Amino acid sequence: MIGGEITFYGTTYKLTHESLINGSGYRVVKRRDGDFFYYKWQLTGLVTVPGETNWEVEMDRTIQFIGGTGKDLRIKGTGTCKEKATPAGEVEKCEGEWEY
Repeated sequence: MIGGEITFYGTTYKLTHESLINGSGYRVVKRRDGDFFYYKWQLTGLVTVPGETNWEVEMDRTIQFIGGTGKDLRIKGTGTCKEKATPAGEVEKCEGEWEY
């Protein structure tokens, strides 16, 4: 989202053997127009650590929209995201179905 803000609440990550990562939490996303929408998420991923400054994380996340303000007041739906993070930044692609 360009020009928006994302706030994380209840974010928890749990590292397990073989560099697996599991997490869950909530996100609050503020749109450029000032409206917000909220969703619950869960993720699983794989952490690759070839060196302290050359790591990579690939994650799959499911999301469930739970509400918002303004035009997003009655948002409902689900989606999935694929995410890749490195020391240089993070790229995320999401798709899903929702209604207002």
